[in-house]
Amino acid sequence: MRRLCYIVMLLLACACTTQTRYYQYRPVNDKAWHQSDTISFDVQLDDSIHSHQLEVGMRYTKQYPYQNFKIGVIVLSSDSQFLSTQNIVYQITDEAGNNLGSGQNSLYQLTSNPIILSPFAHGSCIILLNQRMNDSIISGIHDVGIKISRK
Repeated sequence: MRRLCYIVMLLLACACTTQTRYYQYRPVNDKAWHQSDTISFDVQLDDSIHSHQLEVGMRYTKQYPYQNFKIGVIVLSSDSQFLSTQNIVYQITDEAGNNLGSGQNSLYQLTSNPIILSPFAHGSCIILLNQRMNDSIISGIHDVGIKISRK
Protein backbone atom coordinates (compact mmCIF):
# COMPACT_ATOMS: atom_id res chain seq x y z
CA MET A 1 0.00 0.00 0.00
CA ARG A 2 2.81 2.37 0.89
CA ARG A 3 4.49 1.66 -2.42
CA LEU A 4 1.26 2.39 -4.30
CA CYS A 5 0.95 5.77 -2.53
CA TYR A 6 4.52 6.59 -3.50
CA ILE A 7 3.86 5.75 -7.17
CA VAL A 8 0.67 7.85 -7.22
CA MET A 9 2.50 10.82 -5.67
CA LEU A 10 5.31 10.49 -8.20
CA LEU A 11 2.87 10.41 -11.12
CA LEU A 12 1.05 13.48 -9.80
CA ALA A 13 4.32 15.37 -9.41
CA CYS A 14 5.33 14.52 -12.99
CA ALA A 15 1.93 15.53 -14.33
CA CYS A 16 2.21 18.95 -12.69
CA THR A 17 5.50 19.92 -14.30
CA THR A 18 5.21 22.28 -17.23
CA GLN A 19 7.24 22.18 -20.40
CA THR A 20 6.53 25.83 -21.23
CA ARG A 21 9.79 27.69 -21.86
CA TYR A 22 8.47 31.05 -23.08
CA TYR A 23 5.02 32.65 -22.98
CA GLN A 24 4.25 36.26 -23.80
CA TYR A 25 1.55 38.40 -25.42
CA ARG A 26 2.06 41.85 -26.93
CA PRO A 27 -0.68 44.43 -27.54
CA VAL A 28 -1.56 45.59 -31.02
CA ASN A 29 -1.14 49.37 -31.31
CA ASP A 30 -4.45 51.25 -30.97
CA LYS A 31 -6.30 47.97 -31.53
CA ALA A 32 -5.60 48.29 -35.28
CA TRP A 33 -2.91 46.19 -36.87
CA HIS A 34 -1.27 47.71 -39.94
CA GLN A 35 0.40 45.49 -42.54
CA SER A 36 3.60 47.44 -41.98
CA ASP A 37 3.59 46.64 -38.22
CA THR A 38 5.65 43.68 -37.09
CA ILE A 39 5.44 42.32 -33.56
CA SER A 40 8.78 40.95 -32.41
CA PHE A 41 9.71 38.47 -29.67
CA ASP A 42 13.34 38.04 -28.64
CA VAL A 43 13.29 34.52 -27.23
CA GLN A 44 16.04 33.31 -24.90
CA LEU A 45 15.96 29.62 -24.12
CA ASP A 46 18.41 27.75 -21.95
CA ASP A 47 18.23 24.72 -24.25
CA SER A 48 20.01 24.57 -27.59
CA ILE A 49 19.75 20.78 -27.92
CA HIS A 50 16.03 19.89 -28.00
CA SER A 51 13.33 20.75 -30.50
CA HIS A 52 10.49 22.96 -29.30
CA GLN A 53 6.98 23.66 -30.43
CA LEU A 54 5.62 27.14 -31.05
CA GLU A 55 1.97 28.10 -30.65
CA VAL A 56 0.77 31.51 -31.79
CA GLY A 57 -2.22 32.97 -30.02
CA MET A 58 -4.43 35.93 -30.81
CA ARG A 59 -7.04 37.78 -28.79
CA TYR A 60 -9.71 39.71 -30.64
CA THR A 61 -12.90 41.63 -30.00
CA LYS A 62 -16.39 41.47 -31.47
CA GLN A 63 -15.36 44.39 -33.68
CA TYR A 64 -13.19 42.08 -35.79
CA PRO A 65 -14.98 42.23 -39.17
CA TYR A 66 -13.96 38.97 -40.93
CA GLN A 67 -14.50 35.21 -40.64
CA ASN A 68 -10.78 34.43 -40.68
CA PHE A 69 -7.44 36.01 -39.87
CA LYS A 70 -4.07 35.43 -41.56
CA ILE A 71 -0.83 35.88 -39.71
CA GLY A 72 2.75 35.35 -40.83
CA VAL A 73 5.38 33.84 -38.55
CA ILE A 74 9.06 34.39 -39.32
CA VAL A 75 11.76 32.76 -37.21
CA LEU A 76 15.27 34.25 -37.28
CA SER A 77 18.43 33.17 -35.52
CA SER A 78 19.88 35.48 -32.88
CA ASP A 79 22.18 36.91 -35.58
CA SER A 80 19.13 37.59 -37.86
CA GLN A 81 19.64 34.64 -40.21
CA PHE A 82 16.40 33.29 -41.68
CA LEU A 83 15.35 29.94 -40.14
CA SER A 84 11.72 29.44 -41.19
CA THR A 85 8.46 31.04 -42.19
CA GLN A 86 4.89 29.91 -41.73
CA ASN A 87 1.46 31.28 -42.57
CA ILE A 88 -1.36 30.63 -40.12
CA VAL A 89 -5.04 31.08 -40.92
CA TYR A 90 -7.37 31.32 -37.93
CA GLN A 91 -11.05 30.57 -38.48
CA ILE A 92 -12.78 33.24 -36.35
CA THR A 93 -16.43 32.32 -36.99
CA ASP A 94 -18.27 29.44 -38.56
CA GLU A 95 -20.52 29.85 -41.59
CA ALA A 96 -23.46 30.82 -39.36
CA GLY A 97 -21.39 33.61 -37.76
CA ASN A 98 -20.86 31.84 -34.42
CA ASN A 99 -17.61 32.79 -32.72
CA LEU A 100 -15.10 29.92 -32.55
CA GLY A 101 -12.71 31.48 -30.01
CA SER A 102 -12.78 30.87 -26.29
CA GLY A 103 -13.81 33.73 -24.05
CA GLN A 104 -16.83 35.71 -23.05
CA ASN A 105 -18.38 39.11 -23.55
CA SER A 106 -16.04 41.13 -25.74
CA LEU A 107 -12.64 39.38 -25.80
CA TYR A 108 -11.95 36.03 -27.46
CA GLN A 109 -8.84 33.92 -27.95
CA LEU A 110 -7.63 31.41 -30.54
CA THR A 111 -4.35 29.46 -30.59
CA SER A 112 -2.64 27.91 -33.60
CA ASN A 113 -1.68 24.30 -34.00
CA PRO A 114 1.90 23.73 -32.83
CA ILE A 115 4.76 24.56 -35.19
CA ILE A 116 7.92 22.48 -34.65
CA LEU A 117 11.08 24.52 -34.12
CA SER A 118 14.49 22.93 -34.60
CA PRO A 119 17.06 23.60 -31.87
CA PHE A 120 18.53 27.13 -31.97
CA ALA A 121 22.24 27.83 -31.72
CA HIS A 122 22.94 29.45 -28.36
CA GLY A 123 19.31 28.76 -27.38
CA SER A 124 17.90 32.01 -28.75
CA CYS A 125 15.90 33.25 -31.71
CA ILE A 126 13.74 36.15 -32.89
CA ILE A 127 10.11 35.50 -33.80
CA LEU A 128 8.31 38.06 -35.94
CA LEU A 129 4.53 38.19 -36.43
CA ASN A 130 2.73 40.23 -39.06
CA GLN A 131 -0.82 40.35 -40.32
CA ARG A 132 -1.31 39.09 -43.87
CA MET A 133 -4.84 40.14 -44.64
CA ASN A 134 -5.74 41.92 -47.90
CA ASP A 135 -6.69 45.11 -46.01
CA SER A 136 -3.74 47.21 -44.90
CA ILE A 137 -5.34 48.05 -41.52
CA ILE A 138 -7.23 45.46 -39.46
CA SER A 139 -9.28 46.49 -36.44
CA GLY A 140 -10.51 44.28 -33.62
CA ILE A 141 -7.22 42.51 -32.88
CA HIS A 142 -6.41 43.12 -29.21
CA ASP A 143 -3.06 41.34 -28.82
CA VAL A 144 -0.99 38.44 -30.14
CA GLY A 145 1.44 36.17 -28.41
CA ILE A 146 3.56 33.08 -28.52
CA LYS A 147 4.08 30.06 -26.34
CA ILE A 148 7.15 27.87 -26.75
CA SER A 149 7.21 24.46 -25.13
CA ARG A 150 9.80 21.74 -25.11
CA LYS A 151 8.76 18.98 -27.49
